[in-house]
Amino acid sequence: MKYQKEILHGIDKNQIFDFIKRLNPSEFSNDEFNYSKKSMGDIEVNNDVFVNSIFAGVRKIKLKGPPQIDERHIKPLKQYIWSVVRKLTHNEILYFGYTIL
Repeated sequence: MKYQKEILHGIDKNQIFDFIKRLNPSEFSNDEFNYSKKSMGDIEVNNDVFVNSIFAGVRKIKLKGPPQIDERHIKPLKQYIWSVVRKLTHNEILYFGYTIL
């Protein structure tokens, strides 16, 4: 079961897009946003990259998202989910749990 399916339930997509445009108006003001809430909810911490970075001696966080989402939008979308919606995916719970330990 994927918990991401419901992560943006009840949130208006336009609120999300407005949040991103306000983050960096000069970069995102003319961007077209037409992502589904399902695809935006699928953005998460890439635990494979994180684990490999630990073995390499460098702790590195990398976000991954569906291919239809512009790479520039992944971080601001995740910022919205973490700061406004205040929800985590299962992989993010594992990631943050590990970093706490």
